[in-house]
Amino acid sequence: MNVVYIKKCCSKKSKKLAITLYWYYSSKDDKIKLLFSQGSDVNSDSHDHRYSPLHFAALSGNIEAVRHLLTAGARTYHTNTLGRTATQMAAFVGNHAVVALINNYVPLSDVTQYTTPSGLEKEAKLPSIAAKAVYDLIMQVNLHPVRIALIVGGSDILQMNISKTWRLLEHMCEKESKRSENVNEVSKGFLILSIVANLILLLQIS
Repeated sequence: MNVVYIKKCCSKKSKKLAITLYWYYSSKDDKIKLLFSQGSDVNSDSHDHRYSPLHFAALSGNIEAVRHLLTAGARTYHTNTLGRTATQMAAFVGNHAVVALINNYVPLSDVTQYTTPSGLEKEAKLPSIAAKAVYDLIMQVNLHPVRIALIVGGSDILQMNISKTWRLLEHMCEKESKRSENVNEVSKGFLILSIVANLILLLQIS
């Protein structure tokens, strides 16, 4: 796939759109950041077959582009005219690392929001110093118990806050399971959080 092919698929649109989509398909970190700085729409579906920027990044296996698009709010549930999401297209071409990244993705804000007290709480669910460590733990693609144990064992911050981390993950699991939007994606997110929470509980008990 190249810019000529993408341009043909955007024949009813503009040359600028074709170049933008190709950048998402092939570019490195600096060009992708440039697109964002110029107001590029991460959820544009102006392509003739409704391929979004996330579709192109996922098809290319461009992990950097996929991560930036997810962080910028790309919709993982958007489908093209074939009824396929970016995750499904990535799986079709064998880009399994991209599939894992999209399925495991949790916005950092979903963790940092718990570093300040809410409602009648006198204390935040998680100290702000532990937010990044907990986020990195959640974003792990490898959920093998030994891998999780090594991560927790190698982090003084996680060990100091292991009880709070477990309670927070349990809370996030419950919240995720009650969401009604896009049941398939919710079940994946719930499963990941549930696995990590239960592994943390085992480490806490042992």
